[in-house]
Amino acid sequence: MIRNQKLILIFVFLLLTTSGCGDDPSNQTYSPPRNTIKIIMFGDSLTAGTGLRDPQNKSFTSLLQNSLSEKGYKIEFVNQGVSGNTTEDALARLNKDIPRSADIVIVEFGANDVFKKWKIERIEKNLNQIIKKIKSRGPNVVVLEMKTFPHLGLFYSRDFYKLYGRAADRYDVQLVPFFLEEIVGDPNYNFPDLIHPNSSGHAKIADFLEPHIQKAISEL
Repeated sequence: MIRNQKLILIFVFLLLTTSGCGDDPSNQTYSPPRNTIKIIMFGDSLTAGTGLRDPQNKSFTSLLQNSLSEKGYKIEFVNQGVSGNTTEDALARLNKDIPRSADIVIVEFGANDVFKKWKIERIEKNLNQIIKKIKSRGPNVVVLEMKTFPHLGLFYSRDFYKLYGRAADRYDVQLVPFFLEEIVGDPNYNFPDLIHPNSSGHAKIADFLEPHIQKAISEL
C-alpha cells in the first residue's frame, strides 16, 4: 500500500512537470453544425466504463452525448470501448468497429500496453497504424494523450508520454492533453484500484473532453 502511494505521488509530480500546452478550446465559443455528426469512441476499459453500474448512461461517452445534444448538436456517439484492449487489439478490430460513415474517431489506447510492459517502439508503431488506417477510411481522428506510473522507470514514463505528440504531429491530427489529469490517483473520482474512474470521475472527464470534441466538430 505504501509503495502504491509513493508511485501515485511520483505520478502526480510527473503530471505537474510534463503538462501539455497549447490552445485551450474551453476558451472558445462553438456553434453546433446543422448536419448530424457521428463520433466513435474507440478505446479500452476507460472508454467502456468498466466498473460502472450503468455504463450505458454514466460513462463519459453517454454524458457527452447528453450534454452536446442539450446544446443543440445533432450528434450520435458510439461507444466502442473494450476492457483490456491493447493497441494491437485495436488494430485487429478496427475495420469491424470503425464504419466509413463516422465523422470523427476518438482514439484512447496505451494503458494496457504498459501493463504488459511493451516497448515504447511497439506501442508507437501500433498507434501510428491505428491513426493511419482510420484516416484512410475517411473519419477525422482525435488522439487522447496518455501517461503512466513510473513503475517501469522514469525514462519509460517520459517516452510513453511523448509518443502521443509525435504520432499526432506525424499524421496532423488533434491531440487532447492527458484526459485523466484532474482525477488521477484521487479516490473521490476513482474506484479502489485508483485506475478506473467512478461515475464522478466520468463526469469530470466528460466536462474536460467536451470543448475538445466541439473543436473537432468545428474542423470538419
